[in-house]
Amino acid sequence: MARVRFELERRFASPPRRVWAELVDWPGHGAWIPMTTVDAGDGDPTEVGYTFTAWSGLRPLALEDRMRVVRCEWDDTGRSGICEVAKLGPVLGGHAGFTVRPDGAGTVLAWREDVTIDRLPRFLSPIAARLGVLGFTLALRSLDRLLTRGRDHGHVEARITCGSDDEARRIADALVERRLAACVHTTPIASVYEWEGAVQHDDEIALTAVTRADRFDDIVELVGELHSYDLPSITSVPMHGATGYLGWVDRMVDAGD
Repeated sequence: MARVRFELERRFASPPRRVWAELVDWPGHGAWIPMTTVDAGDGDPTEVGYTFTAWSGLRPLALEDRMRVVRCEWDDTGRSGICEVAKLGPVLGGHAGFTVRPDGAGTVLAWREDVTIDRLPRFLSPIAARLGVLGFTLALRSLDRLLTRGRDHGHVEARITCGSDDEARRIADALVERRLAACVHTTPIASVYEWEGAVQHDDEIALTAVTRADRFDDIVELVGELHSYDLPSITSVPMHGATGYLGWVDRMVDAGD
């Protein structure tokens, strides 16, 4: 049995929260680790005990790599995170993990592997370690490209309907103050809809929040906390814009990471 240990670091231009989100999206690893797919179940992927299985290579000959989360913590104040998984076999044992920390406007990711490989002779450990470093170096380059593409094309307008001027202002202020949106436009509208079996006519306020796509779920959560409606209208529409303007949107929203 061989034991393989290595560590490597890479800096990303993207903010820590965005890098962290990609790393704990276990099925998403298939988008940047070559010839890899990941099977994962429902639930919180950062919860201790969460299990998933990575398959490397072409099935049915792919290497099965079962894993269980043993630690996965994000610190909003420090804009940093640490995650560790245990290898459950059938071929790989040991542990792997990563840390994410801020570096100016960007991120430093430190990846580490300390695994055993069943049936591999011990004298091949150094070669396996060098191959591991090479493979993960290429994978992290691919992750960097994925994050960059998302940065260029991941902007949306989040649209929210409010019942009054006061409610609209309160939600708009919260979105900007918490850096979930770079700016919010307000527009009076007349709405016609069916509710509890009757057609309703209401004067409402429409909010259009300019933000990144990866902030939309956070916006949904915040609006749900602040809104007076049981079922508020919250939708998103992909947007494109001038490079300079979208860069400003990124800077405003990044400051909240």
